[in-house]
This record gives sequence, C-alpha cells and structure tokens, in this order.
Amino acid sequence: MKGRASSARCKLGGVVAAVAVMGVLTACAAQPAASTDAQGAAPSAEPIVDAAHWESQYPDQYQSYQEAGHAAYAHDGATGKVNAHVDVMNPPPDYPAPFMTGCLSCHSSAYQSVLMEGLGDDLFAADVETVKDMIDVGITCYSCHENDPGSLTPVNRWVLDAAEQGGIETSDGNMVCGQCHSMGDFSKQFSDPDSSTWSLLQVGLDPDDVWDYLVAEGNETPIVPTAEVVFNNFLGSTHDKAGATCADCHAQTAVDEAGASYTKHQWQSVGTDEALYENCLSCHSGSADDRKKAVEARQADFSAGMADVQESIDALARALEETTQAGSADADALARATTLLNKAVFYLAYGSDQSLGFHNMGDGSATVDCHETAREAAEEGLALLA
Repeated sequence: MKGRASSARCKLGGVVAAVAVMGVLTACAAQPAASTDAQGAAPSAEPIVDAAHWESQYPDQYQSYQEAGHAAYAHDGATGKVNAHVDVMNPPPDYPAPFMTGCLSCHSSAYQSVLMEGLGDDLFAADVETVKDMIDVGITCYSCHENDPGSLTPVNRWVLDAAEQGGIETSDGNMVCGQCHSMGDFSKQFSDPDSSTWSLLQVGLDPDDVWDYLVAEGNETPIVPTAEVVFNNFLGSTHDKAGATCADCHAQTAVDEAGASYTKHQWQSVGTDEALYENCLSCHSGSADDRKKAVEARQADFSAGMADVQESIDALARALEETTQAGSADADALARATTLLNKAVFYLAYGSDQSLGFHNMGDGSATVDCHETAREAAEEGLALLA
C-alpha cells in the first residue's frame, strides 16, 4: 500500500490552504485564490474579522455560509443541520474539558491564535468556563481565508507541518479540507499541548505506516471517524490523479437573483444535493443521471464489501469472548487474537471512506486494500482460536 501521495502539483513546503469543512472552500473573491510560502509560520497577530463584516461585499457567499451552520461551531455536512457537535460549547455537566478543547481545534477559527497561544502548556488544563470565555467564534471565513477573502490561508498550521513531514503532496484546494478531514491521533489531540503530535499525516498516508505508528505508541484502539479519513482516502485516487479537487465536487457554482455567479459555501455532497452531479460533466461524458447511477452502483458494491468484512470481524469478536469465557486458549494466543481484532477494526475504519467508495471511484487500491487487510487479520485471529 505504499506510495499513495498524489502526483506533485504543489509541494506542501510552500503550500497554503484553508481549513477543512466538508468540501473545500474556494476563495470568495472573484480573482484567483492566492497562496503564500509561509509554511509553518505563526498565524497573523491581527484580530479575527467577524464573518458578518464581509456580508455587504460577498452577500451570496455569506448567506450560504450562514445556512450551512458553521457559525454555530458545528454542522452535519450531509444534511446541513446542526448535530451533537454543536454542544462543543455547551457540554453536559462534568464533561471533560480537554475533550471540548480538542474538538475546538477544528470547530473554531480562533483555536490556534487564541487558545493555543493564550494557554500554552496549560491548553488542556483549562476548565470549561475558561475556554468558553476565550472563544467567541465558530468556523468563520477566517478559518479558510484569514482576513483576506481573496486568499486561501490555513489556520491549523500543525496539519501542514505534519503533511510536509509525511512527504504528502497535494493541491492547495485539497489541503483546505485536509486540515480537518484527515486522521488525527485523538489520544494526543485531547491531552498533549505539543501540536506536532496531533496529526497522523506526519507518518504519511499508507495505512500500514499509520498502524505501525499507533502500535508503537501503545494505541491499538484508535478513534477513526469516517469524516476524518476522507482526505486520506481521496489522495492517490483516480479522481485525485485526474486533478480533481474537493471543491470540484462539493462547492456548487450558483447564480443569484441578479444573474451573478458565486460559489456556494455550504459544502454539500451529491447525496444531499443532486445538482452537484452536474459538476461531474466537466470531466465525464453522458448526463448527470448517468453519473448518479454510476456513483450509486459503486456505493452499493462498496457497502456490500464492507459488510462482508464486518461479518469476519464480528465472528472474531465472538470467538474471543467465547474462548476467554471457556478458558480454552493460552494467554499468548488470546493476546495475539486481540491485536488482530484491533488491527482488523482499524483497517476497515481507515478504508471506510465516508463517501462509500466514491472518493476512490474506479481505483480500489486504497480503500479496498484496507478491507482485504482487515479480512486477513480477522481470519488469522479466528484460525488462532480454532
């Protein structure tokens, strides 16, 4: 599974992108998005300009951003409705403050410039009320543009540093999403103030390298949310190699009442906005309906493949439970089978692809290989306990 970095279009040593909400943000301004060579540089010391400041200049973009729900700290990218993550700033009683603090790394534009710089080594020692008093913005224009709507500028610089360390090459547009939709080491991102430990992009995209790193760190049961591995799944895919970016599929061009074109800042998917299938026709022949049928067929096959692997994993989990209760296997066999179960769960999750295979449409080398590795691990574990 080696060598999944995409063909070089922009080396991350000089890339500038913007933060990752579902579907990369194209610049609000009419002129082409600018980039800089300020890789890893400290964030701007200037205050964050509120999103409402740009409403008169970019009314259509602002309105679509408001409808997306990002001003409320969180949203459900699939439906556009707020979900449980909106409680990041209103956690239940006794909710661990470090969890809220860690979540804000992607759910607030002010995380690095306010929390990280303001709290330093005490980042995860602060209580809930202290954090709430310091943070007053959700995901704003600043997350993707800083205070310049004509540019794409990252705020989560530790992700770019990690990607450079991992030898990952991609376009500015893809890195916009990758800042939050790439896999992090949540065991560190909720506890370690050293941000260089947070992003697993530091070890590259190959799932074997990621698994080996996690095992070496003593974390065989990592959290692998599907929304946080889409960047990992997309890079190296057929779409990526063809030069497509997240924005090509997730940021719809619309026309306002005055006849002016603008980019919707809602980051939808074809699952919730079928008009986005029209974007496919910039590269594909046929009709939007043809693309819809092709995507749905791919997703059905992908889902069936995942379900098949999940059955093997469930069988190993049951065998482990039964063998443990019966006391019919030695400790070494149980330990090895447990590791194989954890490995199978990791690989299936890492290759889960929130799009159910669309991000790797026509190229199964990334996600499907993960599924096969998961199946092999589960079957090896079952053989140990037989």
